Amino acid sequence: MKRQFVAVATVLMANGLGARDYRWDFGGTTGRQGWGEHCFHGLRDKGQANDTWALEAAAGHPQMSSPKVAIRAADQKVVVLRLRYAKGIRAKATLLFITAEDPKWTDESAVSFELATDGEFRTYEIDMSANPRWRGTVTQLRFDPFYVAWPMPADQRSIHLDWIAVPAPSAFGADLLPDDDPRGWTKFVDAPLPVDAGDLRRSGNPANTMLARDAERGSVFHVRVPPGTKEIGGWQARAEVRPGTIHQLTFAARMAGCRYALVSVNEYRDGGKRTAHHECRVKSNQWDTYTLDFQTRPETTALQVAAIIWKAPGEAWFDDFHLQEVTFDLSGSVEAEERTDNPFDRLTRTVVTPHIPWAVPYADPPTVLAIPASREIIELAQRLSLDHRTWT
Repeated sequence: MKRQFVAVATVLMANGLGARDYRWDFGGTTGRQGWGEHCFHGLRDKGQANDTWALEAAAGHPQMSSPKVAIRAADQKVVVLRLRYAKGIRAKATLLFITAEDPKWTDESAVSFELATDGEFRTYEIDMSANPRWRGTVTQLRFDPFYVAWPMPADQRSIHLDWIAVPAPSAFGADLLPDDDPRGWTKFVDAPLPVDAGDLRRSGNPANTMLARDAERGSVFHVRVPPGTKEIGGWQARAEVRPGTIHQLTFAARMAGCRYALVSVNEYRDGGKRTAHHECRVKSNQWDTYTLDFQTRPETTALQVAAIIWKAPGEAWFDDFHLQEVTFDLSGSVEAEERTDNPFDRLTRTVVTPHIPWAVPYADPPTVLAIPASREIIELAQRLSLDHRTWT
């Protein structure tokens, strides 16, 4: 039987539609890079400090504007900031914006978010599409670090800004970490789906997750969970996908002394509700390439891809993530001639029969080779997490 495999990198193609990655790193000698040129109110510039931009509030409602941009609102819905506030501050920060269609500043464009109170660096991933005015072409951003009564305590006025980014639609590409830039990836503990939020509040480990330099591969993701602990650490990225389509995720990884190093793919719909879960365990202490194939469910709109260690001590390294949409060219094959419109005749997860998912997800899914390919393997996979392959 002739079957031609066709991989369509739809997520990568999205970058060709005109969306541009924006990222401003404020460490070293880069300076402001246009931030504050049009608006810099209620802030004192304290210069560089430990590879960050040190700021001090001089009013209860400080503000600073971005340089001019051309953000495609339909494709670029998230603004990511990494910064540190003083310990004990209780306030909200706000992002505002103007567009080519509506170039006047107004509070109606505001998207607010709660600040961490622990005095540590945090990565804030802000969904700007929560505001219905986020549409068309966004031409400028404004960042209001907080809004508090003045005077505020002197020991709570400091702000250390590491970087701000507006990622393009794809976090996946041939070079995951160009120039040590994680391109839209954030720590797993900082941006969980609701289904994982409880576990991460109890066991999340933000401290031992970092970029590392590997002699063989250059910059890679590194996750370490200390001995004697059962913590969760890792990195995650998001990508929009079409429902009911087949995808292939490939990545490179290795681990050391870790039983539960894995890459997890969570499908989800609007509101972050998980619709399906897939995972691939890292099994070697040598660099190896892994492949995970799956079909998105009809209600799925996006994916969370997470490179993590889950409640186990040890170390793991991850690199070279590629996500592709896959189609099959069945022209001229016996399969094409015999194909019918009955969905039960095709191996697809789109058709879901009534069942209890008694082991989905499962921490260590078995690998199954089904000969011949039959619907029963899909029925079993709906009840038990399987890494299955078929042969006809």
